[in-house]
Amino acid sequence: LLKVLMKGLVSAMDFCPVPHKSRDQVWLSLGAAEGATLTWLLLRRAEPRVRGQRQPQTIEAPCRVVDVKSRTIDELIGNAATGTPAISVAQVVVREACEEPPQKPLFDEYVLVLEGLMRVKASRAGKPEMTLEASANQALFLPKGWRYHVLFPGGCRFVPICIPAFSPEIAGQE
Repeated sequence: LLKVLMKGLVSAMDFCPVPHKSRDQVWLSLGAAEGATLTWLLLRRAEPRVRGQRQPQTIEAPCRVVDVKSRTIDELIGNAATGTPAISVAQVVVREACEEPPQKPLFDEYVLVLEGLMRVKASRAGKPEMTLEASANQALFLPKGWRYHVLFPGGCRFVPICIPAFSPEIAGQE
């Protein structure tokens, strides 16, 4: 097999400036191809999995991740509910006026407001602070790298979608 490889590939492999035997050039080329393949495998984006599997499935019930007087958070997909680090989807019910501690997350967040009003103060170095509001049937996009202070003037129900999935380590809470 090596003789066949060397015979067909040697003439196309006169690329190395250092003189080698034909056999050495074959092995160098095979090593380069193997290295490129390994690099591709390590750097390619992993496909998201739910409960460790990449197949259609039903999420029967959410995982309650927060249960305090002012709000509950039920995660349907994400690190806590399904072991999915690529994305998290939850339902948040805010029962009374409150606010979240300021945060500078390391994930992009899409928020679909189902009921009530959500107010977000957003700031970034070198930019003036802005205030965003979303009420029922509106959505917000909160990209990573900004500082957010979220306020709820009253009850609210919304669906946050975080990419990658929410985790306390990347939430950036102050």
